Amino acid sequence: MDELPPRSPEGGAPPEGEGNAEHPRVPVFNMPSGILASLVLLAVIYAAQSLILSASAAEWLAVTFGFLPLRYVYPLAEQGFEWLWTPVTYSLLHGSLEHLAFNGLWLAAFGTPVVRRIGNLRFVVFWIASAAAGAAVHAAVNWGQPTILIGASGVVSALMGAACRFAFGSSGRAVSHYTGLQPARLSIGEALSLRTVRVFIIFWFLGNIAIALGLPLFGDLAGTIAWDAHIGGFLFGFLLFGVFDPVPADTDPFRYMAGILHSSEITGTISPVAAAWRNADAGPNGPNAKEERMSASVRSILEVKGRDVVTIGPNVTLAEAARTLDEHKIGAVVVVGMENRIVGIFTERDLVRSIARSGAGGLDQPVSAMMTTNVYRCNEASTVNELMEVMSSRRFRHVPVEENGRLCGIISIGDVVKSRIREVETEAEQIKAYIAG
Repeated sequence: MDELPPRSPEGGAPPEGEGNAEHPRVPVFNMPSGILASLVLLAVIYAAQSLILSASAAEWLAVTFGFLPLRYVYPLAEQGFEWLWTPVTYSLLHGSLEHLAFNGLWLAAFGTPVVRRIGNLRFVVFWIASAAAGAAVHAAVNWGQPTILIGASGVVSALMGAACRFAFGSSGRAVSHYTGLQPARLSIGEALSLRTVRVFIIFWFLGNIAIALGLPLFGDLAGTIAWDAHIGGFLFGFLLFGVFDPVPADTDPFRYMAGILHSSEITGTISPVAAAWRNADAGPNGPNAKEERMSASVRSILEVKGRDVVTIGPNVTLAEAARTLDEHKIGAVVVVGMENRIVGIFTERDLVRSIARSGAGGLDQPVSAMMTTNVYRCNEASTVNELMEVMSSRRFRHVPVEENGRLCGIISIGDVVKSRIREVETEAEQIKAYIAG
């Protein structure tokens, strides 16, 4: 957003004699203090994680302050408070010097006009809210995934969206230049009526959609771009900028003039924006990385834990079934019939329900009287994601594995959790390698 040359109100050259007048001193960094402070903070954090912290400490920093959609799958009361602060703190971390440089460049370019308009305090609130909006969309798209989102590009995208509401077109800049007043905030419809804004938004969204579809716009870098966080941030800034804008849109005397003069366009803006996507939010979030982070299969779990399954027959008494559960220290036992085919599953809950209904005398009943007969089964090709969804929605903790109609294993909720932990540890190692260069 280039500055207009100094002119008189009539548009001619500066008045005679003003050329030799002493000009006021111009600061070295002609940016608001809020933007300068943000850039310094981002640089200091990156310097600490890359130059000062050990590899294990840098890994801890990324996992503790990066945003993980996986955190929200499990009860919040059973974990620390990372779920509370990471939707904001992830925006302060960066995975490489190039990542930091690109985000810093566009933060300065789009953050400067926004902060000059709304002030530093509103900017801080805007940063927090837009970071959370980007994280929310990322979590919705990657729900339950062990990805780690870092980077300020969601906030930068929100600043781009906010700038579309007042800073595009020559009219707004001219009003500010000649009068010292901020240009009117355009309504969403008025902003979209500007050709510059329409073209900018179209190219911006097409680039992110192309990345989401896996098109190799930036080669290997495309796999690290969190396009979903960008979209969440941009929509937040474009749609909700009015909440943060102190300029009263309805009473601005230059609103009509801004609408009349909007046909002059700023050129050369769109192509550089595409470059900002190169080093967007680090982490294996892009479509090219989906295969690498695909959920583990049941087969991989069984290869680790084994395929032995404790079984009983349908005519065994509840007392004998209880002794079997206690002997093997398990919470469920599969009930099989002829040829090792599943006919039911008996759990601790079934045992408790029987005692509650019939007392101790109920222990003489056969298992077939209390077992669950409509058993959900999976096969070795099923994924952990599928099992986790089923266990959560149907509220059970054990799923027998069946191949060709015969029992060949069992997966518990503990197995699913352990598999998830291994995936998170793998992701942490990838982030560690990424940060280390």
